[in-house]
Amino acid sequence: MPEYSSTICSGINGVSIETLPLQDLRSGYVRIETLFSCVSAGTELSSFSNSKKSLLSRALSHPDQVNQVLRTFRDRGIRRTYSAIQEKKSNFSPLGYSCVGRVVKTTSSSPFKLGDIVACAGVSYACHGTVNTIPESLCSTVPTNCDLRSASTVALGSIALHAFRRTTSTIGSNILIVGLGPLGILACEIALAAGCNVIGFDISSERVDLAAQIIPDATFYNTSEPSFASNTNDFDSFFDSAIIAASSTVTSLIDYTSRHLAKKGKLIILGDVPIVASRESIYKKEIDILVSTSYGPGRYDTEFEESNIKYPLEYIRWTESENFKVFLDLIATGHIKSVLSSFHEISQADYIQTLESLPSSLFLLIKYPALLSSASSSTDFNTPAEPQSCTNPSSPLYIDFIGLSGYLKSMILPYLKPLSKKYDLLFNSCYSSSPSNAASFAKHYQVTPFSSLTQLYASSLNNAKKLAIIASAHADHFSQVMESLQRDYIVYCEKPLCLDQAQLDIITSSIKSLTVPGSYILVGYNRRFSPHSLKAKQFALDKNSGQVSKTRITYTVNIKAITSHQWLLDPIQGTRNVGETCHMYDFCNFFFDSTPHTVEVLLLSEDNPTDNFVVVLKYPHDNLAVVTYACVSCLDYPKEIIDIKSPNSHVSIVDFRRTDFRSVKESSKFITKRIDKGQHNMWKSYIEALHNCSPPPISYEHIYSASQTSFIVDKRLN
Repeated sequence: MPEYSSTICSGINGVSIETLPLQDLRSGYVRIETLFSCVSAGTELSSFSNSKKSLLSRALSHPDQVNQVLRTFRDRGIRRTYSAIQEKKSNFSPLGYSCVGRVVKTTSSSPFKLGDIVACAGVSYACHGTVNTIPESLCSTVPTNCDLRSASTVALGSIALHAFRRTTSTIGSNILIVGLGPLGILACEIALAAGCNVIGFDISSERVDLAAQIIPDATFYNTSEPSFASNTNDFDSFFDSAIIAASSTVTSLIDYTSRHLAKKGKLIILGDVPIVASRESIYKKEIDILVSTSYGPGRYDTEFEESNIKYPLEYIRWTESENFKVFLDLIATGHIKSVLSSFHEISQADYIQTLESLPSSLFLLIKYPALLSSASSSTDFNTPAEPQSCTNPSSPLYIDFIGLSGYLKSMILPYLKPLSKKYDLLFNSCYSSSPSNAASFAKHYQVTPFSSLTQLYASSLNNAKKLAIIASAHADHFSQVMESLQRDYIVYCEKPLCLDQAQLDIITSSIKSLTVPGSYILVGYNRRFSPHSLKAKQFALDKNSGQVSKTRITYTVNIKAITSHQWLLDPIQGTRNVGETCHMYDFCNFFFDSTPHTVEVLLLSEDNPTDNFVVVLKYPHDNLAVVTYACVSCLDYPKEIIDIKSPNSHVSIVDFRRTDFRSVKESSKFITKRIDKGQHNMWKSYIEALHNCSPPPISYEHIYSASQTSFIVDKRLN
């Protein structure tokens, strides 16, 4: 059984405590047993409040999501739309992003040791969970004499510290803090520690009084009191800098704060406020308006946070990691006292009740007992009994899902699940590197969740007919295919099978050495199974020879340009040609029932060759295919158009929704209600073959050819 963490999560159905599987511990990560975590009341209360709204209220506040549902219904039908909605309703994500804990597992290269106390930050990492797996760059050793409750606020403290750094204030500077919530109070303490003169504003008399008790060396004003209005002119053009640490919808807040800044003053936006300013309020004084982003440089940079690739300190001195260290030192040296002065401590079980009636304390902390030893003692998930040996074709097929992508949920499971009863399919387990994704999927489909592939394979069923469905990131396909084959799985891999010729050759050698009957590779080349493809091939067949000959396929693919934030641009995931155009190469292999003997490549754009190219494939029997893959500016233009010209016929397929047939003797058309790229037929063919222990519907020769063609094209594009 895998290890688990009890974690507070939020989903459409509300806030709950879920059992999440622990991830494999990769290099650059540490595992901690959580001691305290800090609740971000504003952010988490918003999630809690949204979960209690009616469906109508949510729809009215998110019209874009309603439009997305309507588009899905139009393209995929009511059954698949309903399935997608139900899947979405079962999803949840962990809450929390700031904690302190004890290191219980490391890798050999880790700078941390077992037993170290570390403060941690990061959404989806430093969660309200009994056990957390966290990148080393988001952890910092807690110094001696540092209070652990205070250390659990390291994320909030670093946010406030980075905002202060943005002011570039020095000893003796006058600084204004607007908003005296947790971030504002921490900013006040940090500014005082740096030798600044601090004044704080808030509209709440309770917060002003509390701030005055906690920080006697600063001055605080309730800006809503009438007495303040008569003295407000005293602060005009007084401050060198200001930090807006409030959360407000008031559009005049920036103008109001700018009034109190001196010439060339700096205004730092830390809180969630409208960024609206009149020219008059900032022009004459040349006010600099700056945004403060979370914990500091490195935030939202996956290479820095997850791959542990550091910035040169001589160019970027105060990264988020360095801010963690400084904030913890400020606690240890007694400069940060607010947490211990105003905190409320709860258990995980009290979380929901506490959010419904928030205490007046500044900081809300969750305290955890030492649960690591019992974290994996029980779960709510069903584990199937050990099956009998696969001695006959009708043996149950146990399915393990590796990689829980959106494509798996929207384009595989809606076709696979209806086949489960007829063909004795048993959904067994699932793997995702995201524990919350694995747990929510497991809860919806009643399988055992894993965030460790090692543990999934270790628990795999012996002497069973079992299928691994791999729908993970492209870069993971090769290793997961090889490991699954070695574990005697039948393997379905969503394209691409792998990312280069060397990997393909290794897979091929492995398949040739397989000794388990019925073990083979399936790849998600669904277009050959579309009713449009099947009818087109039948129409083009030469009635005398029973084969396609002297035929020309013109396959045009009109694609959208991709933006810089999309994973497709990550070179480690392979090119779009390898990841998508292999579909088109397989379609041509299917149609000609052969593999190409010549591959030629033409570039359509020197600036962006990998997204704009033409591939000419020459086949036996004088058959030819031309695949054009190009970015288009008009998104309403069909994505895929296939023209097939034979000596006595012409077929045109448009987006696998309409097919026109023309010949000397007849003219007809075939239209499906919705786009049908063959997923339903593909899975029915695959499962029937597996159920009957018959040969796979796609020969390995064709699978190999589609991958090999994409690698040849890639080599010439680069």
